[in-house]
Amino acid sequence: ELARRAIDAAIASLAAGDWFAIVAYDDRVDVVAPSTPATGPARHAASRALAGIDARGSTNLFDGWMQGCAQVAAHQDGVPGTHRVLLMSDGHANQGVTDREELMRHAGELARRGVATWTFGFGADFDEDLMEGIAFAGGGQSYYVESPAQIQDHITSAVGEALDVVARGVELRIQAPDGVLVEPLSLFRSHRSGSTTVVELGDLVSDQQVRLV
Repeated sequence: ELARRAIDAAIASLAAGDWFAIVAYDDRVDVVAPSTPATGPARHAASRALAGIDARGSTNLFDGWMQGCAQVAAHQDGVPGTHRVLLMSDGHANQGVTDREELMRHAGELARRGVATWTFGFGADFDEDLMEGIAFAGGGQSYYVESPAQIQDHITSAVGEALDVVARGVELRIQAPDGVLVEPLSLFRSHRSGSTTVVELGDLVSDQQVRLV
């Protein structure tokens, strides 16, 4: 129910020029609403389809997430702006790809292709470390949704702030002198290029503050 409310809130916040899709996943993956402009009829149809989703089996997080990314990528070239996947889960990835490092690697690759992943964990039993790792590697943020009251604020951050992006694909480059090793401890993806350490910060919105260790 919390996930349904969150998706409804996300769709309601869109304008007609935005695009959206809904994918449901457990032990199988269903495209509830294929990628479409957020017109009034499309939003109403998606809300009706959303009402039919119920809890079923296991958690194939990877395949559900990849199908969501495919829906975004299908129109990525023809639709300017910010491209985001909101990945929601109330459990642990226990089918398909389940290795945390591999999932984070996929998140980073998607971010480099222009598709960011923001994560939402519901209830007390989701894999917080995994969801946080995917979000940071994927150029997004991670949220814990414990009650309906929190949904609107979190959705405003994930969807509303997409309209306020002022810098895309931001990187911090740190040039170190010989013999000095720079090792980022934050969860942002990083790599070395010679003596330069590059930290990938993703998209930044107006007045956003990023803490880096």
